[in-house]
Amino acid sequence: MTVWQVQVSGVWRYSDPESAALVACNDPARVRLTDQAEPFGLRFEREPHITRRGATKNRLRASERALRKQREAVPLFSSWVAASQPSPAERIELADDSYESFQTSMRAGLAANWRRGRRLLRAAPADLQRVIRFAWNVAWCPGNGTYFVSYITDRLRQEGLYNHEQTNSAEPVPAV
Repeated sequence: MTVWQVQVSGVWRYSDPESAALVACNDPARVRLTDQAEPFGLRFEREPHITRRGATKNRLRASERALRKQREAVPLFSSWVAASQPSPAERIELADDSYESFQTSMRAGLAANWRRGRRLLRAAPADLQRVIRFAWNVAWCPGNGTYFVSYITDRLRQEGLYNHEQTNSAEPVPAV
């Protein structure tokens, strides 16, 4: 099957012939025809890996300032507040732990959205699957799981194959 591809920000993406013709008018080097068996894989953007920042000199100073401000906010109880505060290094470790758990839960949510979107896509008719895959690959929106599941549900709703009661089902439910 012959497919048009357009280079966008250094990445070759699948395109429709009309868009490819528009790009070719301005920069013909950014357009090409390719022969591929299954050209419509799903576009996606990887999430950055979770990295702990650790205790640097600047973070330690900022942590000490924050702890001092907490003590100075209640001068009458400053000794009691100081006894209950963690050390600056412990405070940074707690912040890193909190950030790591938040990012882990966010990544899990995005992965769940991808799984849900792919499940909805597989449940659609084959010809509609190809149309949706093609449209997603050339769409303007970011390629993350949240946008993907929203895009799929909107397209299925337009076709009358989705309603809001279908959230956990793998089979399309006709809209009434």
